[in-house]
Amino acid sequence: MASLRVLKLWATYLDVRTMTLISKAAPTIEEMLLWYDDVHENVKLEAILVAHITTPKLQYLALDVDEMDTDDLPQFFHAVAPTVTSLVLEGTALADDLHHLQALYNVESLSFLSDVDDNFFVALAETSPVVWPKLTKVAIGSTGRIIPPTNDGIVQLVQARRAVDTLDNAIEAPRQIVEVDLRCKDVPNWIHATIDHLLASPGPDSATTM
Repeated sequence: MASLRVLKLWATYLDVRTMTLISKAAPTIEEMLLWYDDVHENVKLEAILVAHITTPKLQYLALDVDEMDTDDLPQFFHAVAPTVTSLVLEGTALADDLHHLQALYNVESLSFLSDVDDNFFVALAETSPVVWPKLTKVAIGSTGRIIPPTNDGIVQLVQARRAVDTLDNAIEAPRQIVEVDLRCKDVPNWIHATIDHLLASPGPDSATTM
C-alpha cells in the first residue's frame, strides 16, 4: 500500500470518514498544507487535527496566518514542533503572529506566499531569547510583498543573525542566515544589494578562527 506523504486539507471536508482515513495515513505524512476556504465558523481545524492524528514525520507545514485558531494553536504546534523544519505562511504575517509561531522551535526555512509586515522581521531580529535559532533560509514569493517595501526589517534580521557573539558558550548561538530569496514586488535595489553583501561577508566566528 502506497504511503501518504503530502496532505492538503480544507476544513470543509473533514467528516468522520475523511478523518479516519487521514488518521491511518498520518504516520507517513511529511508535508501538511492547511487552508481555510469557506470554513464554517464552528470548525476548529487545529483542534480536530490534534485530536485525531499523529504525524511523526511531518517536516513541512503551510498555513494561513489570517485564519489561525489561536485558541487551539498551542496544542497543535506543541504536537508538530519537534519535526517541522519548513514553515510556509499564507495571509498577512504580522509581528504579533510570532507570539504563536515561535512555538515551532525547529524552523530552518521560512517562506511567505502573501504579504509580510516589515515589523515581523524587526521583531524576529530583536526578540530575546531568539526566535527560530535554527533559521537559515528566508523566501518571499513573487505573489508576496513586504509592507512597506522600503523598510529594512529583513536587513536587520540578517545582520542580527550574523552579529551574534559565538564566543558566549552559555547559550547555543543561533545559526546565520545563509539564503534570502526576495522575489516579491517593489523591494528596492539597495535592500537586495545590502543583503547580498551581508551574505557574502564572513561571519564573526570566522574572524576569530586561526
